[in-house]
Amino acid sequence: LLLFLSVYVLYLLPQVAQSQIQTLSSDKTQHKITNDKLTVFCDSTNLLTINDILKIDSSLFSRNNKTYPVIENGKYTYWVKIKLINKSENTRWVLENADSHIQEFSFYFVDKNLKISTAKAGNSWPFNLKEYDHKNFIFDLPIAYNDQATVYLKARSNYKNPLIINIKSFSSFSSYAFSEYLILGLFYGILLVMLVYNIILYFSIYERIYLYYSLYVLASILLTLSEDGLGFQYLWPSLPGLNQFATNYSPLLLLLTFTIYAKKFLHTREKTTLLDNLINVVTGVYLVYFLAKVFVNTIPWNPSFFIVPFLLIYAAAIVSYKKGNYVAKYFIIAYTFIIFSLLLLIARLTGILHQSNVFTVYSFNIGLVIEVVLFSYSLSERMKFLKLDKEKADQKIIQQLKENEVLKDRVNKELEMKVSERTKELAEANVVLNQQKEELETANDQLNIQAEELEAVNEQLLMQAEEINRINELLSKENVALKTNVEELEEARIMLKEVNFEEFSKVFPDNESCFKFLTDFKWADTYACRKCGNKRHVALSPGDEHSRRCTKCRYKESATAYTIFHKCKFPITKAFYMLFLIYASKNKITSQQLSELLQLRLSTCWQFNKKIKEAMDNKKKAKGDHHKQDGWTVLIPYEQEGD
Repeated sequence: LLLFLSVYVLYLLPQVAQSQIQTLSSDKTQHKITNDKLTVFCDSTNLLTINDILKIDSSLFSRNNKTYPVIENGKYTYWVKIKLINKSENTRWVLENADSHIQEFSFYFVDKNLKISTAKAGNSWPFNLKEYDHKNFIFDLPIAYNDQATVYLKARSNYKNPLIINIKSFSSFSSYAFSEYLILGLFYGILLVMLVYNIILYFSIYERIYLYYSLYVLASILLTLSEDGLGFQYLWPSLPGLNQFATNYSPLLLLLTFTIYAKKFLHTREKTTLLDNLINVVTGVYLVYFLAKVFVNTIPWNPSFFIVPFLLIYAAAIVSYKKGNYVAKYFIIAYTFIIFSLLLLIARLTGILHQSNVFTVYSFNIGLVIEVVLFSYSLSERMKFLKLDKEKADQKIIQQLKENEVLKDRVNKELEMKVSERTKELAEANVVLNQQKEELETANDQLNIQAEELEAVNEQLLMQAEEINRINELLSKENVALKTNVEELEEARIMLKEVNFEEFSKVFPDNESCFKFLTDFKWADTYACRKCGNKRHVALSPGDEHSRRCTKCRYKESATAYTIFHKCKFPITKAFYMLFLIYASKNKITSQQLSELLQLRLSTCWQFNKKIKEAMDNKKKAKGDHHKQDGWTVLIPYEQEGD
């Protein structure tokens, strides 16, 4: 036992003491301060000064059980103690803390004569208080050759921040800082180019998706500026409150702008309604959770919840691609990089990941550059697809216009022939009338000569007058029939082929004519209550005359109930025209075309188009070909849940 104690005192104890001292040697330009080279003291009072720390027992400083010391509790102040010995001659050393998000960070250098040098840095103080004009916390180490000194670091933060401490030679630090700022300059240059490019595109074609994308890129720039500290250094150096605001709220702004852009690009409302609603709900819950945390400090904060809406959008992109949105594949590829970088970012913010290198510190920047470039490419591909769709639609419209022109010429020829025939008949009737008039004049001349035949002539005149009246009546009826035939021909054109909305409005000029048509169509034969089968109904007040109320069970049925126009939220005249266009084009007209023709929103046309397609599919499945001879009105009856 005595031998062991002697060996421990003479050999092992000096080695243990030496292991707690960081040696600055000339063979290295950088020294990472690991757990075995420092001790940590937690000040729960937040009142101790450097003089108080120098007086307390060194045993109160304990080893940290992690790779780097971590600020675990935002209510306490943490003191880090590092002992140094300089074995490098003619080398200027600086101390760096790589995490620049700490609110309060103070540096104390105590030399062998207990002389104290101090410096301050931190996000809660103006940037110009820093000893070096650098985004990280940099401090000079005025330690002479072969001298020993002690460094104390005082840190306090509202977040879980690791203390990543490095000691570098000044030349190594200068080279590193120049390279880092050069790479960051290239990074922000790429983002600004993409931002300006997409803003120009928006004002060129007024496509809102480019505006949403520009806002997302702007939010990304704000987040990275607050994350890497360049915003605090160059944009708001004297406004630490603004720096704290940007750090806190830029992730929320990024989430909201990206959600709006992604939903628009992926068409989640049309392609995957369930995920679209889920994304809205989760984003709303996160917004409420975020604002509650801002106003109520006691609510625990979990940054990992930030990734959930992004994962849902990732799933929506996959579903959208499987449902035919082929440009979503570029979105998925780009989004994979940003999801991975966000996971690394959250892992570093929560203290799970303590590694400090270019891939962990700038993972979000790297992923964002790749994502922005690929997203811009995907937008250009999206424009190509839209252009191709528009060209196809234009070709269909041109073809349809040609067919309409042929139809118009044919109908006009038919009308001209019928008018010519009717005119000929009227001319022949006029000839007969003229002949009869001549006969009457001859008879009148003979009255003076043949008085004895007066009564016979009078009777003949009466008979001729009756014949004239009969012919006039026939002519009147034929004129009415001619007008009716012309109107029927015009209506037949509408029932069978496509015409413009102005011509269509001649048959259905207003809502009243549409409702009257529906009323006659539904109850043309007889009325029967759908609830009790009663065949009698009462007359309703003006304004509601197109509805039927049962005299027995009092059930009221509107003209649009159990038809395809039920719950129609836009003018029924346009709904009639849309039904006619889709039927006449054999379901080849697109929702985009309907939106432009009827001046309705694309989503409204898409919903009603979908309803009409379902009705047409149901008619095709039904037995018989009645719809071929009944025209587009065969699609009016429509049974569904909730009617």
